[in-house]
This record gives sequence, structure tokens and C-alpha cells, in this order.
Amino acid sequence: MKHLLGSLFLILLVLAAGLVLVIYAQGNRLDKDGKLSGSGILQIDTTPDKARLLIDGKKRGETDTSLENLKPGKYTVKVEKDRYQTWEKVIEVKEGLVTPLRVTLFPTNPSLTSLTFEGVYSPSLSADNKKVVYGIQAGDKKGLWVLNLTDPQLFFSNASPKQIVVDTASLPFSSSTFVWSPDSDQILTTVKIPKAESSKSFLLQADQLNSNPEEVTTRVEEIKAAWQKEVSEQLSSLLKDLGEEAQTLSRDAKSVSFSKDETAVLIVKTDGSALVYDSKPSPVPNVKPQFSTLPSADQYFWFQGNNKNLILIEKNTISILDTDGTNRVNIFTGDFDPNSVYSWAGGSKLVISINLNSKANPLPNLYTIDLD
Repeated sequence: MKHLLGSLFLILLVLAAGLVLVIYAQGNRLDKDGKLSGSGILQIDTTPDKARLLIDGKKRGETDTSLENLKPGKYTVKVEKDRYQTWEKVIEVKEGLVTPLRVTLFPTNPSLTSLTFEGVYSPSLSADNKKVVYGIQAGDKKGLWVLNLTDPQLFFSNASPKQIVVDTASLPFSSSTFVWSPDSDQILTTVKIPKAESSKSFLLQADQLNSNPEEVTTRVEEIKAAWQKEVSEQLSSLLKDLGEEAQTLSRDAKSVSFSKDETAVLIVKTDGSALVYDSKPSPVPNVKPQFSTLPSADQYFWFQGNNKNLILIEKNTISILDTDGTNRVNIFTGDFDPNSVYSWAGGSKLVISINLNSKANPLPNLYTIDLD
């Protein structure tokens, strides 16, 4: 009998301990009055890390960190780090849930580094945002070049620009016009023939030197139509995946582009206004999709370091902000080509086209803005 009672007591003890663990895992804690109350967790990761964290104005250590036993409600979260611009936002913590917060901080005085020196003609970004093609019209490098906007995967990999076609006396590719294929593997280039009122078109491979370029002059319209059809089908499919509201908001838009994970869409209207429809505004479960109207700017495009930042171009200024329109910070102010601003694939830098010495060369060069 005693053995049976002992076994029952042990079973009840195990069940009670399991119940306590479940209650604890759900964020429930005893308050100062001994009453059981719910709580949540705020998990904060920043790039770079070791940033100062303030919650409702009170210091709460450094990132990366998790703050437990927070009462459900809204908190003003501020992230600070020397040499970086401050980030601040009101974040809601929900009972029994972990609220992940990933913050990218941007430097107050980013450095500028030259990528090219000979002058570049008409740089153009690929469809996957990972390559830029441009012409060089001087010296022994005349022709078309492709710059990969990605960091080398291996220490011995070469990240330098690669020449994909060489100018000849009859075919000055360096002053041609370019169109990227939807898969970013090919470039359709149209070259004006010197001393003639005609042109020729060629289909170039973007990852190699095209010693014998494939002429496609008679098929230009056919190729463009096929590429446009592919782009339209991709766009329709991605919008369909986001739902009816995203499709409605994108109707009659001037341009539509998607975040890296394809869960959010940047929509620029014909009047120049812009908004973001985000199907997953938070990693927290059951958060409804939201759309945010963006501040006025001349151009908008995605920052490639994450899915929650955008780049804005306005009045000789480059700025970055969160997709909900908050935390706008200036990155660069000066004279640059507003049509030639690109985000490095990993988000470590921006690429811009500027001319720091127009007397030496009428063409601009490409420079990186370091964001680390």
C-alpha cells in the first residue's frame, strides 16, 4: 500500500512539475503580490552588435539580448551605438510570445571608396539586383564590363569587374544601350555603327568574355517580347501569392518590386507616391498584413541587406528607412547620378556613380559607400 501511495505521489509530482514548466514556457510569472500573470519576451538582434539598448528610456544592457518577463503592452525601444545613427520604434510585446526584433544600424559618416578609375558609361542594374553592366571608353579596357554586387564566397575568389566584350573599330560596344534578361544571365546590347545610320544588336553572356558575340539584330523585338512576357508572368505570380489586397494596390502602378524573401512589395504609383504592402510585418504569429505610405521621394528601391529597409533618393540625398516609413536616416549628400545607386547584395555597402574630377574625365566613376 505504501509503495502504491509513493508511486502515486511521484506521478503527481512529475505532472505538477510539468504543468509548472508549461505555464513558465507560456510566459506566465508570479507578480510581487503572488498572483499569476502573463508575460512576453523581447528578443533583440542588431547589426552591428554590442549596441546600447534602452526600453522606455531605461538602459537594459547591450545587444544581442533577450528581455524576459515583460508585461504585455507597448514599449519604446531605442538602439544606440557610437558612430552609428540611432534607431527607435514602439514595439508591442504579447503575452506568452517571443517578439523577435532585428535592427540594422547605419553609420553617421560612411567612407567612400573608388571601384573604377577610367570612367563608366551608362551603368545598368541586372534584374536580380546582383550585377551592374557598364561601358569603358578609354585606354586598353574599351568594351563592356560587369561588376558583381556580391562578396566573394572564398578568400581566393576574384570580386573585380570582368570584361564581357571588347570594342572593335566597327563595333563600339562601350557606347551601346543595354537590356538585361529576366534571369540576369544575358545582356541584349544595341550598337550604333560608326559613320552609318544603322545599328546592330547582340546577345551577350554576362559571366564570360564574348569573343564572338551572337548577333540578333533581326530578332530584337522577339527577344524583348519574350522577356517582357516572362517578367509579367513572374510579377503576376508573386502578387497572387501575396493575396487580393496586394493585387488591388498594385493595379495601374508605375513600378512594382519585391523584398528578397518576396513577402513584401514596394508599389510606386503613377503620381510618384509610394507604399509598401507587407504580408508578414512581424515574425510574431497571427499579425495581420499591413501597408505603409512612404515619405515623398524621387526614387524608391529595396535595400538588399534585409527585407525591412528601403533606399530613397531625393534632392542629392540618399537615405534609408524602415518599410513602415520610420527611422529615416541620411547616408550620403552630394552630387551623384540618381539613376545609378545600387545596394550591395549583402547590405554592406551602396554603389553610386559620381564624378569628383570632371576636368580629367567627363565620365563618372563607381564608388562604394561603406555601411559596416
